[in-house]
This record gives sequence, C-alpha cells and structure tokens, in this order.
Amino acid sequence: MTNEARLFKMVRNNDETGVSGTGVVADGIEFPNGMVAVCWRSKTPSVNVYRSFVEFKHVHIDAHPSNDTEIHWSDEDTETEKEPDATTRP
Repeated sequence: MTNEARLFKMVRNNDETGVSGTGVVADGIEFPNGMVAVCWRSKTPSVNVYRSFVEFKHVHIDAHPSNDTEIHWSDEDTETEKEPDATTRP
C-alpha cells in the first residue's frame, strides 16, 4: 500500500457488450487504504466504489477477456499495463 492516491484510466480495445464502447471508458483512483473509485464515461455515467483494485479488476476486466483491456496508471513511466498484468505494480 502507498501513502498517496493513484490515478488510472481504463482503456478497452474491444467492447463485447456494446455498453461502454472502446478507448478510454473510465477514470479511476486507488486510495491509500486500497479502495478504488471508478467513474464511467458512458452515455449514462456512474461512479462505483470497490474494496480493492483486485475486486474492480475481477468484475470489469477479468470477466471480459475479449475486451483486451489496458490500465494506464498516471504515475508510471510506461503509461500502459496490458492485461493480465494490471495488478503487478510497485
């Protein structure tokens, strides 16, 4: 766990459900306590809160492998972590 909040963007290269679209579909923040909040950029935007990044990833990334989802952390040099390595962070 870190002492600073971390920002990320969720990028979908495909959209198997047709709901969220492709490109940057959500903006997120991982708080120092591990909780995550995600704001969806859809036609009906919403904000969801998760107990951890792993929980968020399980629901919105792992459940849809054909979406070819990437997580872009704002504090990383490479800017891109392609699945399934999105939880492998320093």
